[in-house]
Amino acid sequence: GWNSELMVRPLTVHPYYTARVHLIKAGIVQFRDVFLNDSGVYELTTDYLGPVLRNNNRDVFEVRVFEPVSQPIIRVSDAFTNVTLNCSVSKGTGIAFYWKKTTYLESENFTSSGSVLVVKSGCEEQAFEYSCVAENPISQQTSVPVTIKLCAESQDRDRRRWILLLSLIPALLVASVLCYSLWWWRRRKPCFMCPQSNTTTNI
Repeated sequence: GWNSELMVRPLTVHPYYTARVHLIKAGIVQFRDVFLNDSGVYELTTDYLGPVLRNNNRDVFEVRVFEPVSQPIIRVSDAFTNVTLNCSVSKGTGIAFYWKKTTYLESENFTSSGSVLVVKSGCEEQAFEYSCVAENPISQQTSVPVTIKLCAESQDRDRRRWILLLSLIPALLVASVLCYSLWWWRRRKPCFMCPQSNTTTNI
């Protein structure tokens, strides 16, 4: 607080912030040499000590300290029905991610609440480039784009046909082995129900 009629303005600051908090003028405080753990809610109280009685002012404000983001990296996971893109950064706080899709003709932005983008397999002939953008209030970085070419309709049908054919081969092999084993077992099994021959050969 300070005396409104005197030039001397006593300033009371928490010992932890004594060397870093400076009063520029009435109501304006400068916070120097901030760290990430300085983020939080602070209170500024102004007491008037002059002959005129005035209520003190109490202001509450929030300080948010951000670390600049590093360049994002995209990891690609390819499944049968879709492709999953996972974007991550090694540094940065308060990060928001969004995706940029680029073709030969146009560029589109994808807003996403997370860092994962799932691209469903379709029937497109042209290739697409996907870039991940990571940003916070003080910095922005863009990843190296990755190229994804979605299968054409004919290629998709051929792939399903080959997968179905390959899945039938083990079943056919098992059935063949079982049939052969059954035939061999029946051939080797002695016939107890067969009539015995009563023919006697005389010499």
